[in-house]
Amino acid sequence: MALTSASYTPQAPLELRSPSSSSGLVPLRRRQAWFPFVGGRTRSSSAPQPLELCPTKLSFAALPSAFDQLAPAPASENEKREIEEEAGGRGAGQRELGVGFISIKCCGGKGQTDSSSITWISDDQWYPDETGCQSIARASPDNYTTGHDKVRYFYIGNAEKRCYSLPTTPDHDYLIRGTFPFSNTVLGSESPTFDVLVGVTPIGLVDSSGESQVESIFRATDQYTDFCLVQETGDPYISQIELRPLYDDSSYLDGKDSAVLLKLVDRVDLGNSGNTIRFPDDPNDRLWTSPDTERVSLSAITAINNTISKAAAKVPLKVLETAITNEYSFQFLYIDLETRDCNYTIFLHFFELDDNVRPGQRVFDIYLNNEKQKANFDIREKGSNYSEVALNVTANGSLNLTLARVENRSKFGPILNAYEIMQIRKWVQGTNQRDVRVMDRVKDGLLQQNKENKKLEGWSGDPCQPSSWDGLACHYSNGSTIITKL
Repeated sequence: MALTSASYTPQAPLELRSPSSSSGLVPLRRRQAWFPFVGGRTRSSSAPQPLELCPTKLSFAALPSAFDQLAPAPASENEKREIEEEAGGRGAGQRELGVGFISIKCCGGKGQTDSSSITWISDDQWYPDETGCQSIARASPDNYTTGHDKVRYFYIGNAEKRCYSLPTTPDHDYLIRGTFPFSNTVLGSESPTFDVLVGVTPIGLVDSSGESQVESIFRATDQYTDFCLVQETGDPYISQIELRPLYDDSSYLDGKDSAVLLKLVDRVDLGNSGNTIRFPDDPNDRLWTSPDTERVSLSAITAINNTISKAAAKVPLKVLETAITNEYSFQFLYIDLETRDCNYTIFLHFFELDDNVRPGQRVFDIYLNNEKQKANFDIREKGSNYSEVALNVTANGSLNLTLARVENRSKFGPILNAYEIMQIRKWVQGTNQRDVRVMDRVKDGLLQQNKENKKLEGWSGDPCQPSSWDGLACHYSNGSTIITKL
């Protein structure tokens, strides 16, 4: 279908011109190949006729039939595989270690494999311009990153965003993690503060106060999921992005509304005083850190460890091999949570490491903010050494987790091997997917003739949310955001 002058608003025609077209107007075809552009969904050496944009206005409302024909077919598996194969594997949900991982080092080299056998790729297929690449001064690599010493800065305006579009499988659960190490040796960035989004859902706020990571668990709704930075002050920056498909036994989102995601607050391997545990010990590449002494007084707690050869557990055995215990009770205090009512899920992981403890001998109560959530809990009550407990709570600003022995019933005090605290966030619905695909198609064509155009570079992520692309008008109607004018 070719767009004709009758398809446009009379006062402001939009022309998509091809230098080799006799009529001056060319049809917008279904996407057959990917082309390199800032934003990352297209990459191929095969290009259609270049297009030029005239600075006029198009009413999308006047083109319902054009929308139906412009909307491209869903991306093929071959197209998605290009990114996945470069990252070292594909196929979400498979059991082979590392399959489906996408690991990105911003401004890094291609095809780097670290000591954990994770293959890292550069972000140049999303952002080929190296202007924003900066080296950062770090005393030494920490124990949960690869020691990557570069960040990409985005020199953008107020409330603008830059996104990485990553291939996902609809209805599958993923872990996504961004790393944002700030160094005051980098020039030209005044007090950077920016929001981090999965799709259009905010999951964290990053500032220059120090090393920062933002992690979320979500259920994909489309063949691509955007990971975005939205500027507040200064220049947003990022060093690493990690996308991990969670295997079929993941229970993080079980029993929850489908329109939510989880933001990681903390994931702790109690009793561990060494390096953070991650892949390959954890097939899902979760980061299990050692306990923070400011949250729990380890002087009054005994750390125990034992070798585990086999356990039907959803966490790595290496994590379960250490624990803490106390004769009477212990607690963990978080006083730096968001100062508004938020819903949290706390996952507690227990493994009885003392073979001498029998059912009924280690019984304790579990409290959240001084309210008893689980009474007379016994790890071995059902005959297994392993037990997992998920607790839901609403908190404002602080959270107190306490385990206390049941007096006159229990011989041993409470034990805990590991825990995770997740904040529940409502999934924000993005722009109508048909509209998004049309705009991606328009952008792909325009960038062939305007690769350095800064306005088109700002067309990143969702076209309407949290703010619309420059040149678009959007409208919220009947529970969905639609594009009304270009």
